[in-house]
Amino acid sequence: LVQSSSARLFVFLGRWVKQKGMDYIADVAGWMLDNFEDAQLVMIGPIGDPYGSYAERKMQMLQQVERFEGRLFMHAGFLVVPNEVKLGCDFCLMPSRDEPFGYVDIEFAWFGAPTVGSFRGGLAKVPGFYYRIYNSDSASETQEALKQAIAAAMSAPPSVLATMSLNARQSVFSVEGWQQELRNVYALVLDRFKAQRPRRRGASEMESTRASTGAPLVHSEDEMLGPHVGRPGSKRRMSWNDPDAALSMISIETEREGHAGVTSIVIGDADSEFLKQEVGELDIQVGVDRKLSEGKAPNAMVLLEEVEWEAQLAREKDPWAVKLGQSYLGVYLIDWMISLAYVTGPLCSAIL
Repeated sequence: LVQSSSARLFVFLGRWVKQKGMDYIADVAGWMLDNFEDAQLVMIGPIGDPYGSYAERKMQMLQQVERFEGRLFMHAGFLVVPNEVKLGCDFCLMPSRDEPFGYVDIEFAWFGAPTVGSFRGGLAKVPGFYYRIYNSDSASETQEALKQAIAAAMSAPPSVLATMSLNARQSVFSVEGWQQELRNVYALVLDRFKAQRPRRRGASEMESTRASTGAPLVHSEDEMLGPHVGRPGSKRRMSWNDPDAALSMISIETEREGHAGVTSIVIGDADSEFLKQEVGELDIQVGVDRKLSEGKAPNAMVLLEEVEWEAQLAREKDPWAVKLGQSYLGVYLIDWMISLAYVTGPLCSAIL
């Protein structure tokens, strides 16, 4: 990176997975570096899922942009980060979709770096610039909120950042304080819901209830399985401990005119694959690279959804299923047919 006294360094350190939201960083990195000449970005961490692969590919494309040279560093893998990096950075980036508690922000805070990230879960416990996520399914809304947080951090005067850095170093998260807050929460819950707690019935009450209603007592596995499953004359006994039998054959006994008959519904061959395997990581990576090279990547959620859908269609053998899975004017054909049925159904009912 280019050394500059006016530079403001943003660092993302952690696993490259969907939960951490590093794909949002990859989506707004170009905007940040274009709009703020003093902004610099460092991203370090191992890839853990397709969202991480997406972020790596986008960051590689940005590294090839000449105007970003000396302002962007990326290492998509495990790296021992020295404390000098935490001391030298200005902001810790944490746009997590969810974070139970979070330790990275505390580590950076104790070295004087405020956080720029989402107001979710255990985040926002140290000084920083945070945004709220009102619609977690909208990538564009989250990207816009992250941009606003970055802009606020870049426009903050040095005096404000110095105060935030000092307060961040003094952040304390003692076990005693956490325990006391937890006790307060438990006490509040008990006080509020104690009166509403239902009374548990004793065993004698339950027995008398069964006797009065005539409900049978279940003692054996045969009775739990039902009166017609696993009886003499069935084709194959079904047991909770025999999943292959449950998956390959369902035997149903029916009593007609005083004698038992057996109706068998064969779901599939025991040697055949009952469930299709998920699309492989390599297939997804190939699809991500192809889409990004075509420039069709508004965000990771949309791109990965398209890649996985296309990979599933490629494995589909039924020509009608493949046809219904094709997209027309940005909408799948099966969705067009369902929408048409919703529109024409009432009309047909009214006419007929």
